[in-house]
Amino acid sequence: HIQTRATAIMVATRRTPAKGKAEPAAKTPVKKSAAGKKGAAGAKLDPDGNEMTPVYYLRQYVGLFFTLLSFAFIAFAGYATQYGFSSANVFLYPGCAIGFVGLALHELRPYKTKAQMTFDPAAVEYRKKEIAEAEKRAKKSK
Repeated sequence: HIQTRATAIMVATRRTPAKGKAEPAAKTPVKKSAAGKKGAAGAKLDPDGNEMTPVYYLRQYVGLFFTLLSFAFIAFAGYATQYGFSSANVFLYPGCAIGFVGLALHELRPYKTKAQMTFDPAAVEYRKKEIAEAEKRAKKSK
């Protein structure tokens, strides 16, 4: 959501080359997301236009569930001997295995955001240009 807001702000204001002041960009339409809209079957749509059905949530969050289950196994392993189990390994090894399965399912989930990473070279270069422009404006105002 943060990148969407930043994009909307950048679209809403544009720089004029002569003055460098921001003016409202009434001519530039802001693209509305599909979030909250209804699909053909009446199901809500995510920002990419996928129907948010129970199968969507299962495929999207099964990795998170396995990861939380893994955490519970590993956290309980320290108390296993107090509850009559022979060793903590009864919970440690399955907990690690479940954690790796959860990690794989999370990384392979079908509906990912298409936003670029912060360290993407194009994003870093754009941010450097923004900082340089801000420094120039600060020097001019002094």
